[in-house]
Amino acid sequence: MKKILIAVVSSWIIAMPVWAGEGIDSLNRFFTEAKTLRADIIQYRTDGDGRVVQESKGILLIKKPGKVRLAYKTPYEQLYVADGEKIWSYDPDLEQAIVKKMTAAIGDTPIMLLSSQRQLDNSFIIKEINAGKTKQDLYWVELTPKKSESAFNKVRIAFTKKARKLRIMELEDALGFSTFIEFHNIETNITHAFNAFNFIPPDGVDVISD
Repeated sequence: MKKILIAVVSSWIIAMPVWAGEGIDSLNRFFTEAKTLRADIIQYRTDGDGRVVQESKGILLIKKPGKVRLAYKTPYEQLYVADGEKIWSYDPDLEQAIVKKMTAAIGDTPIMLLSSQRQLDNSFIIKEINAGKTKQDLYWVELTPKKSESAFNKVRIAFTKKARKLRIMELEDALGFSTFIEFHNIETNITHAFNAFNFIPPDGVDVISD
């Protein structure tokens, strides 16, 4: 169950082309104006029938470009740190840390979308979607990977209509499972601790290079 979280952690941008539509405009604003971010997250994973099979809570930190810290507190402690070159996943219960190069791991970590410098339309087909979702008072955009070997089929991102704040990220994988991430208490363009995106494995921890 814990290994499922690795596929969620983790591509976010600075420069983007201009498109029409309130949802895509909100997407543009987020990626061009938010240089750093802190948020409390609630993450749900559902099966093909929409039943919740896992719920997790944690804290997300971002610093563009390419730096992420995602610390899950429940139901298990898990830590993911992207320092711009490598992505670390640390399981304190197993006393194990897995490290990957970001270039190798980026396709399996769609939450990294929020910290990338690459233009999204280079990697995704982007469209605005509102049908069936307007009752939530949110603007939605859908991103479909252009490469068929991606670990996920679609990413949907929602912003609040009033404040244009990031609210929900929905990930659909090739097995029919979906992951929903709710963002709460968001702060942008704040200063993070100088070592927030550094990870040094504790003594006695097994380090696995993947």
